Amino acid sequence: MYSVIIFDWSGTISDDREPVYRANMLLLKYFDQEEVDFERWIKNIGSSVLDFYRAEGINTEPEELVKLFSKFYDEVCFNGVKPKIYPEVKETLQFLKKKNVRMAVLSAHPQKHLLAEAREYGIDHFFELIRGGCWDKAEGLRKVCREMGINLKRKRKRAGVLYVGDTTHDIKSAHEAGIASAWVDHGYHKKEDIFLEKLSPEHLLANLTGLKYL
Repeated sequence: MYSVIIFDWSGTISDDREPVYRANMLLLKYFDQEEVDFERWIKNIGSSVLDFYRAEGINTEPEELVKLFSKFYDEVCFNGVKPKIYPEVKETLQFLKKKNVRMAVLSAHPQKHLLAEAREYGIDHFFELIRGGCWDKAEGLRKVCREMGINLKRKRKRAGVLYVGDTTHDIKSAHEAGIASAWVDHGYHKKEDIFLEKLSPEHLLANLTGLKYL
């Protein structure tokens, strides 16, 4: 078992696809861009939300886009379309905690929503660090590891770290950072997306319960 597991959030711990989609459509409307259907959106959003905005002709600074997305996400959730935790998450985190696995979160999801959702789900106490608003996940993973006192330059230390995510971007970022990756099959990207890009995560999981058996 890995001694350190870092989790993505959206599509990995939290099923927020519907509210995130609706918030993104409000953002497109704000910039007078046409809405896109859910399938087109979900295929492109997981690679990089910033790339998605650029592809739709929105070239506003990332910081402004984060503020707008956060505003529209609040609006969507207020109107009753809310994220929900995947069923197996709490039990899996409890199991890992008992095994003395250190855990953290690194996500592109805005920090304030990460913290609020983690508290609402009752899982915030499992994580040493919760870091959101990350555009460059490879660098973000390196930074989280430094904050946790993990030296990625030492092969032995690096071998004990795992990043768990649901997109091709998560797999690429983990490998770029020099750590292992696990892909979970219930989020934004599907197996065909992984195979199409010829990616090789160390672990393919049906859901987070599979972490118990690594």
